[in-house]
Amino acid sequence: MSSGEVTSPNRTSADKKLLETCHKLLKSRDFISVRYIIQLNQLVRSKKHDDDKFEQAEAICDVLIAAENRLPNGLKDYYGMIRVNRFGPVLLEDFEKLMKLLDKTHNHFPFSQEAADKASLAWSLLSKPPIKAHYDLAISAFCRECSKGKRKLGFHESFIPKKQIELEQGMRPISRCYNPTVYSTTMGRNFLAGAATSSKLFSRGFSVTKPKSKTESKEVAAKKHSDAERRRRLRINSQFATLRTILPNLVKQDKASVLGETVRYFNELKKMVQDIQTTPSLEDSLRLGHSNNNRDLARVVFSCSDRDGLMSEVAESMKAVKAKAVRAEIMTVGGRTKCALLVQGVNGNEGLVKLKKSLKPVVNGKSSSSEAKNNNNGGLLLTQQQ
Repeated sequence: MSSGEVTSPNRTSADKKLLETCHKLLKSRDFISVRYIIQLNQLVRSKKHDDDKFEQAEAICDVLIAAENRLPNGLKDYYGMIRVNRFGPVLLEDFEKLMKLLDKTHNHFPFSQEAADKASLAWSLLSKPPIKAHYDLAISAFCRECSKGKRKLGFHESFIPKKQIELEQGMRPISRCYNPTVYSTTMGRNFLAGAATSSKLFSRGFSVTKPKSKTESKEVAAKKHSDAERRRRLRINSQFATLRTILPNLVKQDKASVLGETVRYFNELKKMVQDIQTTPSLEDSLRLGHSNNNRDLARVVFSCSDRDGLMSEVAESMKAVKAKAVRAEIMTVGGRTKCALLVQGVNGNEGLVKLKKSLKPVVNGKSSSSEAKNNNNGGLLLTQQQ
């Protein structure tokens, strides 16, 4: 082994102290300080030692900082949670590498499991093209408004190219050095001459802020109105996004299709609620229909008098038409039974007609098995009387 490959004890002890410091800061959730220490350590040391541990700590900081921050339009920084640039390709290899760094079996730093959960949540959203496209569209709309000069862009640093960050770090905004709204010629002369203090200047009516003109007031009012309108659109878009995830049979993603499918699904649920009553009715009834527009599943709701072997008769009747119950809800009150069945093997309207003909005698109590039982009961009564 060459002398250049040998790690000095001082270097190793320094790395251990840095790791202990990072561990303490992570416990207090000071993620920014930990990331700053790791970046400085990477710059000053020539031989990189314990890179894996520093990368594990840095991965925790990157993910949790992105999870705690919000973009200027109020959205979460899901790209930052998986350490990729805005609108960049979301690759499975990068995500697997990140999850390997956050694996709690190897990463013993605090909050490694929390960071892994946040990264998994971001991946579950961005790995789905429709959700990723909707998220990118919301960010792009805000960027277009920023490019028109309506507001200052303040994305998280994971959304800004690294070269731009390096340029901005070496610059100081002019507003830190000079503010034109806080200075007047008279105030400058008085300060230079030492003839007046700040209290005298204020008592003489000097203003530290520039008065707003009518044009500026109109611009401020217009900006407030545009901000309120933007927030309203964001709320509406978020509600539409929620509907897109709830509706089961949604094909088109535009707003008109979402509203139409919402109305249709609401009417269907309303009809289902009407079919499901709290207690069985006093009259025998039988209703059949397709479930959720699926031609292979049928919903059967019937109410009849309770008797022994009722469900066996129902099963035999369905077996006669090659149908099978996959779900059943039964309620019995005061000698009456109400049953809601989800039946499989019903082909179209013709299958519904056959199933109804087979179940109707059972509901009315005129099936062959029930008549046979009644005849047997009658014969027993006659023998007892004799």
